[in-house]
Parts: sequence; C-alpha cells; structure tokens
Amino acid sequence: MANGRNLAIIDGYIGQNPTLVKSSNGTSIANFQVATSERYNDGRGNIVTRTEWHNITAFAGTADFIALYGTKGSFVLVTGKLQPAHGKTSRPERSVNGLPSSSRT
Repeated sequence: MANGRNLAIIDGYIGQNPTLVKSSNGTSIANFQVATSERYNDGRGNIVTRTEWHNITAFAGTADFIALYGTKGSFVLVTGKLQPAHGKTSRPERSVNGLPSSSRT
C-alpha cells in the first residue's frame, strides 16, 4: 500500500491581522485565520455561499514575513501540513458507513 501525503493548500483572505509572539528560544510564531468560500446552487436556483475559517500557525522567517506584510483582507496562498490542535484526537469521527463524518458523497 502506498503512503499518503499530508499536504494542504489553502488560498483565501486573512480575517484579522496576524499576531506575532516569540517563543522562549526566540523563534517567531504567527497565528492568523484564513477564510475560504464556496458558492453553489442549492437545487432551488438559489446561490449559496459557504465560508470556512482555517487557523494557521507560521514559524521563524515565515512568521516574521506574514506579521510584517499580512493584514486583514490580504489574499494569501498557504501550503503546509495538517496537524490536529492540541488536546484533540488525530482520528476523525466516523459515521455509520465508515467515512469521516464530515465527508460528502
């Protein structure tokens, strides 16, 4: 069986100005949110817009860059890997058919 790849690509708009903090060893850490939107017809002819928010953490030089140039409303393209938040399980909740409960068929 082939190994999977943990790669995420998110393009959207920054929701609030990034926050920048320094770790105890001096590493820069920036936190910010990116909004992505999807538009579709709901079957009744209505256009529906669905927005999702993604929490992003950047480190070192990338954190300094986003803190300097990233402002609310800026368009960004973020690539990286997905990691569950601390205290949350890394196993997705499963539905009856065995697929993650957030999956669409």
